[in-house]
Amino acid sequence: MANEINPFFVIENTDEINYIEKCEGYTIITMSNTEQIISDFSLEKLEKLLPSDKFMRVHKAFIVKTSLITEIFQIGNFHQAILKNGKRIPISKRKKCVLLSKLITIK
Repeated sequence: MANEINPFFVIENTDEINYIEKCEGYTIITMSNTEQIISDFSLEKLEKLLPSDKFMRVHKAFIVKTSLITEIFQIGNFHQAILKNGKRIPISKRKKCVLLSKLITIK
């Protein structure tokens, strides 16, 4: 379990994180090997600890490693990011433009 100072002490390399999802008062950290780590740290706290050049909060319930995004598409008024593993992540309207500019800078 994570400690109050750094919840990633059990994770040797944050590069192994694919995305983090808020779920019923907990956060689920999904790793590249599909292992999931459950934490009671808030997304806000985790967002501050992750490198902002690699991770972005794209929705009130999701932080994602931006390099894993392969596609962004729109269904009606909603946008989703598709990750390399096929996972679909919702993108909030407020974060869409910031994410798109960040992806253009990365590619």
